[in-house]
Amino acid sequence: MKNANKSYPLEWLDLLITVTLNPSKTDIGAITDVQLNNIILRISEENPRLQLLIKSQVFSTNKENEIKRIPPEKAIALLKEDGIEVTAEQVKVILDFMYEIADIVVDQYLAKLQIYTYG
Repeated sequence: MKNANKSYPLEWLDLLITVTLNPSKTDIGAITDVQLNNIILRISEENPRLQLLIKSQVFSTNKENEIKRIPPEKAIALLKEDGIEVTAEQVKVILDFMYEIADIVVDQYLAKLQIYTYG
C-alpha cells in the first residue's frame, strides 16, 4: 500500500464531522462554549494546511503521462456528438487550453477561500 505509514491528513476534520458534530453519536447540546471556540480555532488552523495539501497534491505532478487527461480521440468524439468537427491538432490545442483554464480556476478558487477565511 502506497504511503501506508503516513497519517490520514483529514483525520481531525473527518472525526469532527462524523463523531463530534454528529447528533446520532454526540450530544451536541453538551458542547461548551470553550470547546466550540477550540473547534473554531482549530478549523482556522486546519484550513490553510488543507488548502496547501490539496494544491500540492493536485499540481505536484508535472509529467504529462502521470496526469489523467481526456484522450484526444475521446474529445474528438464528444465534440462530434455536438456537431463540432475538429482535427487531432485542433483538439490538442483545445485540451491544452482547457487544462490551463482549469489550473487558473483552481488557483482563483483557493485564493478566494483564503480571502473569505482570513478577511
